[in-house]
Amino acid sequence: MNVFFVESDLPDLNAEFLQLLPRHRKAVDRLFTEGKLLMYAVNDDRTKWWCTVKADDEFKAMEILGEMPLIKFLSPPFTTLCCTMAVSSSCQVLV
Repeated sequence: MNVFFVESDLPDLNAEFLQLLPRHRKAVDRLFTEGKLLMYAVNDDRTKWWCTVKADDEFKAMEILGEMPLIKFLSPPFTTLCCTMAVSSSCQVLV
């Protein structure tokens, strides 16, 4: 199993993007629960997005990201990580 670091610029927030946010958040929560998503972050001015995905290969990682409704707005490159460390935490969603 590999861990992939994924990043993308975020588009300007439009009505379609904002309308998909509730479904996207549910998908992200489910992927965390399933152990497929290990980290998810958005910067404070909402212009960049990052996550780490646990998958067998890049194709499977893209399938996992395809479960997120907002992926159609993103064009993320993948980097395979050789090691990761993280502290468990939760974050209040501000949008």
